[in-house]
Parts: sequence; structure tokens; C-alpha cells
Amino acid sequence: MFKTTANIDGTTATVKLIGRLDTIAAADFDKQMSEISRQAKDIVLDCAEMEYIASSGLRTILVAYKAASAKDGSLEMTDLLPDVANVMKLTGFDRFIKIK
Repeated sequence: MFKTTANIDGTTATVKLIGRLDTIAAADFDKQMSEISRQAKDIVLDCAEMEYIASSGLRTILVAYKAASAKDGSLEMTDLLPDVANVMKLTGFDRFIKIK
């Protein structure tokens, strides 16, 4: 199961990711991030409770990163669990997405 909560404060959106971002959950997450990207310049993904990320979830994050960059904004990920951090490193996402 995967769910998100989002809070937009001014130009910054903080999105809490909870559970497993698998292929099934990615379609809904893609829609949510598309809407958030339209509303916010900067996006912070709180990953403290995200246990897993599939390639379709990585694609959504990449699209959101590009949307933020196009507005001179940013996308960062915080509090990654070890398995998710390892995926970000192995895929090279840690080279262009700020990870705290």
C-alpha cells in the first residue's frame, strides 16, 4: 500500500511518501505529482516512511524534477531509508537530485 500527504506553503510543496511506491501505485502518484508540480516551484519529498521504489516511481520523480527545474525550482528528497537510498545511488539519481 502507498499513500501520500502534501502540504503546499507558498511556492514550496512538502510531500510525505508512505509505503511501497510500486508500479500499481505509480500511476496515482504520477497524477498527484503532476498537479503539485503545477502549483509549487520547489518540491521536498519526505521519504522517511517510503519502503520501496520501482522504476515507474523513479520516472515520476524525474518528471517532477524536470518540471521544477524548468521553473528555476528544485526537488529534493529527505530521510531516505537504506534500500531506497541505494536505489537512488545505483540509478544515478543522487547525482542531480539533492538528497538529505
